[in-house]
Amino acid sequence: TDVDIAFLKVHWDLTLESCLEDNIIIVGSCFPHRYRKYIGFPNVFVCMFKNAEFVECGVRFQEEVDLLGSKKDGLIQDTGWSLPEKIQGAGYDGCCMHYTKDFHKKYKVPSGEAYALEDGEWIFTHVGRGTRRNFSRAEVQTWKRAVEDWIHNGYA
Repeated sequence: TDVDIAFLKVHWDLTLESCLEDNIIIVGSCFPHRYRKYIGFPNVFVCMFKNAEFVECGVRFQEEVDLLGSKKDGLIQDTGWSLPEKIQGAGYDGCCMHYTKDFHKKYKVPSGEAYALEDGEWIFTHVGRGTRRNFSRAEVQTWKRAVEDWIHNGYA
């Protein structure tokens, strides 16, 4: 999980775990279409998975390190770039949390996004660029206040 996320849903872990049924072995955030990365399949940004099946599929992040940032079929290879190929290739599938700007629009947060399952209920929010941006910056503080408001007003 990235360091610049906040969970918005109480029992988010149970909600994600309930998605792991039958051949669905990973649930997680999905890249928006504007990214030049794989889409329509969970990434490692925020995810939960069935460990035994994950290992069975041969997912090894350490093996991907040398290829990070390179391209395959026009897509940028980021951590977890082999997930769709390995998991779906083994007959399993994943469940996506979809990108939305609704939380950030509601609270007038200038950057970032939230992720939700099909029911539209927000699971978490992400301010973005945590590795390149100081947490004391105005837009991050706006995001932090929005998350605190959400939690303190009992929306979670």
